[in-house]
Amino acid sequence: MMINIWEYAEDLPFVEIRDVNGEVFVGEMIHVSDAEEAEAEEDEAVVEAPSGEIRIFPVSKIASITRTERKCVQGNGNSCG
Repeated sequence: MMINIWEYAEDLPFVEIRDVNGEVFVGEMIHVSDAEEAEAEEDEAVVEAPSGEIRIFPVSKIASITRTERKCVQGNGNSCG
């Protein structure tokens, strides 16, 4: 089942993304990219962790997205310090 990342495009919430490999990344959704406009193969979610790390998630690589409160998480580039 494909995740509808466009549900998050308007308010750009703080989210927890679990990718298809089981890795979890927590951060603020800073952009949702349309494949046609970006001349990419698929739509993408761009997320920035509190540490400043930015990751781009093609929609096919996202297993789940959960809206969450801003929080500090240890590991995976998600620390607040």
